[in-house]
Amino acid sequence: MKYDDNDIMLSDEIKDINRTHIMRKAVRKVENSRIYVDMSNLNGRDSQKFKSLFEKYIDLANASKEEKTDDDSFLDIIDVIKTEIGNERIDYWRYLSRIHPQNVKQSLKNSTFMSLAKMIRAEFTYGDRGLNNHLSTRIRHGVLPTALRKPLLEEGLFILKKDKEDFSKTPKWLFRYREISDNEINTVNNVLAVFSKKYEDIIAELNDKRLQVSFLGEELVLTGRVSDNTIAMFDYSVSSLESFALQKELPISPGFNDFVKTATQWLWDRTDCNLREVQKYIRTDFKFRLTQLLDELKTYLAKETIPTGVVFDFSNAVDRAKASLSTQIDVVCSWFAHTDIDEGDEYDIDTCVDIAKYSTDVEVSLYKNVACTFSERNLLYMVDVFFILFENAVSKSGLEKNELSIEVFVHKTESGDLLIKIINKTSSDITLEERSSKLEFYKLAYGDESKINDVLQKEGGTGLFKIWKILEKDLETPHALDIYFDDEDFFNVDILCEVGKGVKFK
Repeated sequence: MKYDDNDIMLSDEIKDINRTHIMRKAVRKVENSRIYVDMSNLNGRDSQKFKSLFEKYIDLANASKEEKTDDDSFLDIIDVIKTEIGNERIDYWRYLSRIHPQNVKQSLKNSTFMSLAKMIRAEFTYGDRGLNNHLSTRIRHGVLPTALRKPLLEEGLFILKKDKEDFSKTPKWLFRYREISDNEINTVNNVLAVFSKKYEDIIAELNDKRLQVSFLGEELVLTGRVSDNTIAMFDYSVSSLESFALQKELPISPGFNDFVKTATQWLWDRTDCNLREVQKYIRTDFKFRLTQLLDELKTYLAKETIPTGVVFDFSNAVDRAKASLSTQIDVVCSWFAHTDIDEGDEYDIDTCVDIAKYSTDVEVSLYKNVACTFSERNLLYMVDVFFILFENAVSKSGLEKNELSIEVFVHKTESGDLLIKIINKTSSDITLEERSSKLEFYKLAYGDESKINDVLQKEGGTGLFKIWKILEKDLETPHALDIYFDDEDFFNVDILCEVGKGVKFK
């Protein structure tokens, strides 16, 4: 009997080790796959508009072989740049995109190809499965702010302005000092509230203004002015010179698939350049601004009339937050890279929930009566779904994280569909009817593309619509969603999915 018990214990230990290994691998996959674009629609039925313009370009290219065009002028400039840059592809495209030759009238062939290049750029950046959509869902929509707030929250240094008079939000270590007065606690809270606002503003600038897609250089050439968002870092401006250089990358007698392959590689080269600049900014200017703010916080509080022990503990908390922030900066920078997806690996729904739980740093209980699995690509999307739901619970419940309990139920229905139910406790001063009425817009608009397309590429109040886009467009999974409050102040989200391409039972 003793042998059997040991055997069972060993088996359980091996399972735990394997589970931990799979979890770590999945987390790395998610962290390294936040920059993602799916261009597979260029090989499907949606590719006709691209093919038609490409065929027009080929006809014009064949007809203009004997004509003298603007090609010679462009070739001279390209030769000079190649001599300067060498074989560095990323810098090559970066230089070309910034050179806009003046007084050069494009031939019909070149202008047609430029239209084609801009069309595929639009698909790459703003398509349903384009870069901006994934930037929005996987980084800007709560993910980045949550990661950068974490070092402060762990040390009790982050207080929203509305909470500064709520002593329950005060750093717990303050209450070790019996001699500290309510006025002194208010002083600390006020200092933290001002600091937290400045910290949030710096994060918001990165999240809402810098991590955006733009065509600024192109816009300046065409209109003589640029939009308000001049610090956007994902620049995909295309110059006539760059468009011509892209033509020269095509093989002799190219087919449409040759064009797609060449153009996609060009856009990834441009993306790699942007990612390099983003990482550089985050590791230098952005990190400096946040650490400088923390140093100022420590210096400022030392001048306040509060017990010496409080100042000492406060100073240590700031130092720990700075060290943790440095680690978080490294994590955030790791997001700004792209890796290939391995469709061979499969992961269960437990892994999706665990990764999202880890990212939001909240307690989640999972209950299920069925095992279902996802490919690596679909794992990434399901993590997005659960993160949105958990982050929504954190930000909208009105409760502190340590008061918030989220429960996830996964069931196979009698009809063979997958039901995912998420519930969380909430706190509110308004009636159930008033709270329910606020959900009506989301219920009516959910799934109505005419109402939600404009907001899918943005953040703020768009989480449920992003879930629709992920399930319907990315996972190609027909589904129904219901949201409601019950009589016990629990917020419920029910998602009923058809099992098939995006979701399957084990």
